[in-house]
Amino acid sequence: MQSVNFFDLSINHIVNTSLLMSIIKKHCKPFICYDANNVLPSKLYIVFDAQRIEQEISSKCVYGRTRINVRYPNFEFVGNNKMLQLVQLIENQQSLNYEVWHTFNEQFESNQQRKKA
Repeated sequence: MQSVNFFDLSINHIVNTSLLMSIIKKHCKPFICYDANNVLPSKLYIVFDAQRIEQEISSKCVYGRTRINVRYPNFEFVGNNKMLQLVQLIENQQSLNYEVWHTFNEQFESNQQRKKA
């Protein structure tokens, strides 16, 4: 198991969500279902090949990766008698590099959703 500081995470440590979406799109086929009597409106369905999706995700995204123990040093609890240490930790607060922040951020909400909130 690899041990990594939270602020040292890189794109190589986490699974790329855009790669997952491209694999899923690659293995799905749309088809239109028509009513023979023209009574019901036609509907669009999408068929997923779950077995191929699972195989490709496991080979390209999961296989060879090791479990990661992520440390959160700046968020560790500091008791009341060590308030100076807490202030020093906040002073030296680090920031995530952009690619890791962007990967986490795009998984939760888009810019449009943020503007509406």
